[in-house]
This record gives sequence, C-alpha cells and structure tokens, in this order.
Amino acid sequence: MSDLPPYPPRPQGPDSAGITSEPIGETPDPLVTGGIPALPLTVPPTPAPRRARGPRWVLGIIASILVLIAMIAGVIAIDNGALNLSAPSSTSGSANERPRPEVVPGPVPVVTPAPSDVPSATPSTSPVAEGLPADCDALYSDAFKAALAADGAPNTAAGLAYRPTTDSLLEPLLATPGSLRCSWGDPASRGLLTTIASIGKTSAANVVTRLESLGAKCYAEFSGTRCVRSMTGTGGPRGESHLLRNGIWISTYWTSFSPDGYTAELAKHVFPAGR
Repeated sequence: MSDLPPYPPRPQGPDSAGITSEPIGETPDPLVTGGIPALPLTVPPTPAPRRARGPRWVLGIIASILVLIAMIAGVIAIDNGALNLSAPSSTSGSANERPRPEVVPGPVPVVTPAPSDVPSATPSTSPVAEGLPADCDALYSDAFKAALAADGAPNTAAGLAYRPTTDSLLEPLLATPGSLRCSWGDPASRGLLTTIASIGKTSAANVVTRLESLGAKCYAEFSGTRCVRSMTGTGGPRGESHLLRNGIWISTYWTSFSPDGYTAELAKHVFPAGR
C-alpha cells in the first residue's frame, strides 16, 4: 500500500464559486453541461420504392396503329359510298345487264330546191376582206343581171365546182382568206366562176409575170393590167380573164359562157370612182 494519504472526499453541492461537481463515474449530460442546447436529431426519410416501368412505348405504338387502321377503314367506306351514289340506278332489267350502245342518228338528207327562172350568183361563205364588195349582188347592176338572165338563163342553184385558174401555182393565192367567189351558169354545160382577192401590189406584179410565162396576153385596161388566155378541150372552149389593180385580183374562169362586157361590169363595181 502507498504511504500517500487518501484523496479528500469531494464535496457535495456547489462550491464557493457556485459550480457543482459531477459525481465520479457518471457521464456528463450534454444538455446541462456548459448550457449548450441539444441539437435535434434529423432522421432522413425512407425513399419510396420505385415503381417498375412497364413497356409504355409498346402500348403507344399499338394504339397508334389501331387509330390508323380505323381511319383507313373510314376513308374506304366513304369512297365506296360516293361510288354507289354516283352510279346510275337501274329501273329495269337485271343487275348484270350491259348498257346498250347509244344510237347515233344518220345524216339528214338535203333537199335541193328546184332551179329558179332568174339566175343568181353563188357567193362564198367566208367573210369578205375589207375594201372588197360585200357579196355577189354588189358586183352587178340590175340591168346586167337581166342581161345574164336573157343569155341562156344560166342557173347556179346547185353551184359550180370550177377551179379559179388552171395553174397550180396561182390557185393558192386566190384562196386567200376574205376572198369573194361568185358563179353563174349551168353546171352540166356552161358557166363561169369569178374570184376576187386582195393580194397586195407585190404579189399582183408576180401574178402578171406568171401569167405571161403561161402564154397569157397582158395589156393595160381599166386602169390596171389585164391578162387573158384561151384554151380548148373536149368540153368546148374555155379560158381565163384576170384583172389586177392596186393589189386587187379579179380572176374569172369560164367554159362555153363568156358574156360581153363582163370584166368591165366587175371593174366598175370593184373599183368605184376615186379608187
């Protein structure tokens, strides 16, 4: 044993300074020692368990496909209904009966009127060019028409299928749009065809050159250039008379019918005074 004296007993209660001694062997209380308040203990919340993710994208794709199929089926149903509405309803016969072809009426026969005792000119149907007589009646005076009627009573009710000239190079010029054609005579034996066309001065000069190369006799007459040529054939005498003035061409083809003063009568009405 030690010779040291034992520790004096610890006083109970506060000392002279007012401090109370802790009992030996006891654990100091942190809530009292030093006057420091105890901090609250925070317990973290327990996280909720995660919900297992299902295959939502698969369900979305399936739903989209079903909607698309429903839309397509609706469109097809609408189209079928429209077709059924547009189809004509059958009032008779079976459903498999084929439509009968439409009957197209045949041509209506044309009745040709009886020939008139008074001759008349057969005009062209196309509009006449500006500066030319409006129709065939404007080409002749009443006295000249009466003279033509007295000269064998020519009749043009059936028309005359004459060519305005026998030359294939000149004929297209007489077919110029706006030209005027008038025919007189009997289609079976005698008659004439007069064509009046506006071709211009340059073309008119070329026509004169062409007629001279064909053997026509050309000379100055009626303030223009007149060219005449005669021919013979099995159908009797025939010929051509051409008058060109200021770009206007008066062409007359005749067969077994050449009235006196015919070209002079035309010039008087086609080229009035001052023209």
